[in-house]
Amino acid sequence: MSKIENGSFNPNDYKTKFSSKYKGINLDKRVNKWMARITIKGSRKFLGQFKTEKEAYEARQKALKEYNL
Repeated sequence: MSKIENGSFNPNDYKTKFSSKYKGINLDKRVNKWMARITIKGSRKFLGQFKTEKEAYEARQKALKEYNL
């Protein structure tokens, strides 16, 4: 019986190691840094690369406040 059939399937168990638990944050595996982005009026804005996931998240939160998003 598969995990789907017995109800134990959890998609979070299969999340890639390059994604983040935070929206707009992902790991650039080429340089091993976390990237932050926001979308403003349908256009994506790159906020930078960071050593840690938390730093990228904090930069994104700051940008969201600055743009009132």
